[in-house]
Amino acid sequence: MPNTQKIYLYDYRFPPFLESFLPEGYLYEIVKNILSKEYGKVDDYLMFSLLCPNIQSRVEFKSDLQKDLEFPAINIEEILENDTNDTFTKLVKTFLHKNAVSGVQPKTIALLKEKFDTKEYIIKTWGEEYQDLALNEYFCLRAGQKAGVKTANVKLSKNKKFLLVEKFTLKKDGTFYGFEEVLSLMDKNRDNKYSGSYEQVAKIIYAYTTKKKESMIAFYRKRISFLFLKFNNK
Repeated sequence: MPNTQKIYLYDYRFPPFLESFLPEGYLYEIVKNILSKEYGKVDDYLMFSLLCPNIQSRVEFKSDLQKDLEFPAINIEEILENDTNDTFTKLVKTFLHKNAVSGVQPKTIALLKEKFDTKEYIIKTWGEEYQDLALNEYFCLRAGQKAGVKTANVKLSKNKKFLLVEKFTLKKDGTFYGFEEVLSLMDKNRDNKYSGSYEQVAKIIYAYTTKKKESMIAFYRKRISFLFLKFNNK
């Protein structure tokens, strides 16, 4: 959250830091429709209360609506080979209470089993409105890697319909990296998240990071590689 001495009061909107854990767009509507059958009216507070016990990060949450749930681990090859809309819908419902993930792009959290290891992935796809959106992100990530930017481990499904992104917040020793949405540091929520500039983001990064030079170089490389690919896609 913004580094300030003031008290955080949000009378008319959900706190940006907490909102950064909520699903958006397509996923938000799916989760909302499913939950409304059991709870009636669904708002951000109810949704967060149901999702927050399964948020894994340096910050932990507890809720009066907390449920002890067990999530199955699905073979990763099964997902890579069967990248259909039906498979995606099934994954959303299976991992419904783990879907504390923001962003308007259709996505879902899933536990996937690789040989003898089980890892948490974000599975992204697209609808008719934004054709090949996940595929475009895959190439953006590859461009970033070529530019020397560290990116998450990703896999592309057989028919290029799913992008599987391995969660990178968990360390090998079982602890979590400190991770915070830039929007919450700027006190922005989803209503104005797309306003602003790269300059503002750069200033936030510079203000909060300890390794300022390294952080600014990494940010610059990521932005340049993304803009280069975006320009060539037009």
